[in-house]
Amino acid sequence: MKKPSQSQFLLLLIVAALIGVGIYFVVVTVKQASAASNLETQIADVEGQISSINGQYDIDALNDTLNDLYDELEDSQFPTEDGVGTIAVLDVVSDAKDAAGVRIIYGNMPDTVSTVYLNGNENDNGTEYMAFIYELEATATELSGLYNFLYEIESNASYQSLIINAVEIEYIHTTVEEPPYRHTTSKIIVYTQT
Repeated sequence: MKKPSQSQFLLLLIVAALIGVGIYFVVVTVKQASAASNLETQIADVEGQISSINGQYDIDALNDTLNDLYDELEDSQFPTEDGVGTIAVLDVVSDAKDAAGVRIIYGNMPDTVSTVYLNGNENDNGTEYMAFIYELEATATELSGLYNFLYEIESNASYQSLIINAVEIEYIHTTVEEPPYRHTTSKIIVYTQT
């Protein structure tokens, strides 16, 4: 067997290098095709999920509802900080007291207003409101009197943003001086726009 000449050896090396490059390109192309196929599968899955969500929820209808709610909020009687009258709140409490037949032991007017965040917090894009907080204590001989008192306040409030919070009711036993009665403490909160 004859030894290959230098030119044949060089030609053999070039052919081997071209075969190696060809194999490399085939491997890379197969990997890219496989990755593209995986991506197409993932895209199809995500598009299917989006279609199922769109099928479950009518996005346009939800946007219309959201816009209607924003319009309703703008038209609501949501008071501003300047629009909350302490006297108006205390008048509602006084009228509720008379209607329910309870006795007010303590009622304060808020010295300051508190900043509160609804639908999140300060760092969570919560909506900032001011809160006027009135503390009340009342007594009645019957539990229904206290219920009617709180109901009268809530149903006759001047502001749609008035809520009654932190209601505690205690039964006070008979003493030598007094018959049994119910005692309640609660907070009336009026939220206002800032």
